Amino acid sequence: MAQALPALQTIYEGPSIPTIEIQLRIRVASGSDSQLVDGIVISVASDGAVCQAPVALPIGAEVKLQFRFIGKRSCEAYGQVSWHRDGRFRVAFTGRNEQMDSFLSQLYKLTAPLRPIYLADILEPLLTVTDG
Repeated sequence: MAQALPALQTIYEGPSIPTIEIQLRIRVASGSDSQLVDGIVISVASDGAVCQAPVALPIGAEVKLQFRFIGKRSCEAYGQVSWHRDGRFRVAFTGRNEQMDSFLSQLYKLTAPLRPIYLADILEPLLTVTDG
């Protein structure tokens, strides 16, 4: 009997979401002391996100991007840092929950002027190094 994958292992099976330029403020927790620093998600797509923060995350570090909307469940994505330079780094997604898939799909459908309004409902955006 086939066993269903856990919700966090869901991989987006719809059409590929191209890169969407956004400006989403996040908190980044890195290092053994998990000190929080401010950062920004610069762009997001179905396969990853580009962020900017004053931390040097090592290539291959495993990270978790999470946030929630007012009155909704948490959006989560897991991935690995695939490159970093000049204070920017890319997280290549290896898994996302259904809420993150829905977020990406809705964000893609919006016109650029409406995206900041949609992003204003995001609470507690956090990127955490989970390993590495």
